[in-house]
Amino acid sequence: MYDLLNSHIFATIAIQRIHLYIDNAEEVTFSDHLGTLPEIDKNTPVAQLNRINAYLRVPLFGGDIASFEIDYKLKLEDVLSFEKSEFILSTLAMPKCEFHIRNFELNIIFPQGANFQYMYMGDEEVDLTISKTGVMFGLGRRDKITANFDEVSYFDNINIRAGYYMSDIAYFIQPLIFALVIFLACLAYVGVRVLRKDVIDKVIVSPETRDEVPIDLIQDFVEKYEEKSALHIRVTTLDEYRRKKKVKAKEYDIQKKIFEVKLREVISQLDKTKRDLKQISRKYYNVIQKIEINEEKKISIERSIQDLRIRYIREKQISKNAYLRLLKDYQGQIVKFERDIDREIINLRLLIEHEQKE
Repeated sequence: MYDLLNSHIFATIAIQRIHLYIDNAEEVTFSDHLGTLPEIDKNTPVAQLNRINAYLRVPLFGGDIASFEIDYKLKLEDVLSFEKSEFILSTLAMPKCEFHIRNFELNIIFPQGANFQYMYMGDEEVDLTISKTGVMFGLGRRDKITANFDEVSYFDNINIRAGYYMSDIAYFIQPLIFALVIFLACLAYVGVRVLRKDVIDKVIVSPETRDEVPIDLIQDFVEKYEEKSALHIRVTTLDEYRRKKKVKAKEYDIQKKIFEVKLREVISQLDKTKRDLKQISRKYYNVIQKIEINEEKKISIERSIQDLRIRYIREKQISKNAYLRLLKDYQGQIVKFERDIDREIINLRLLIEHEQKE
């Protein structure tokens, strides 16, 4: 340690410049925590033919600690060669300097598709750790090697030689994946557009009959049907609450009566709308018929579920495993019927949107 106030023991040692030796470095930047450091002077650029010149912002005295970052590029043809069937990376493990290096860590990440084989520093094989690192968008993995060196001086041989093989298709993997992703996105977009057009055409849309499309009637049917579905859900939920004793009997009877009165009213209006819509075109007739058929199938399955519960809970006729397996199967069928109904309703909504845009 140095005492700046005691001239007897203070040694006047300061570092103002740092020289790093490496051949043909390009695009060199030398920076500290405040930013990029300037050149020493006009006659001494940061990068020379075989040396990097760094001029410190503040001199370093004995015991001082500072952190710097040096970025530079090397020409590919200067450090990489191809011999027989492998690529050879030949360069310095680190730029040489006039200081004694206690320890440093070297990391090399190879190109995607490379298969690392060996690495020497000087004439000795290096002890290293091999791992994998991700690439952009997670499209594959790349070999990465890590080596640690201790007590390195200017006079040590720190030339490294690393060999690796390249897969024949390595150059095309990432471009092919990008092309495939773009192709699938375009295919999905075109498919949605075509499907939307087919759905509209299937329901009804043609220049000859465009004026006959009963938009108001279709919209009334869709709204009434959705209102009926919502009331059915509320009645089913209320029944479930009563079964689990989450609602009192008197309150249950009052709400059930209100829902049933409203449901009968909506069903009556919906039946009239369906009759009018069926008479306009065979296409509308088919759409409504599909909805009605799926509704009847759904009601039939719901009754089967009720019978199943009676057989399991009250009569104890089937085992728990059989009950759960049959219940799951019935519920899956209900989901399918509801999906088919929703598809027809969505088709009608698409038709309404299409006609309104026209």
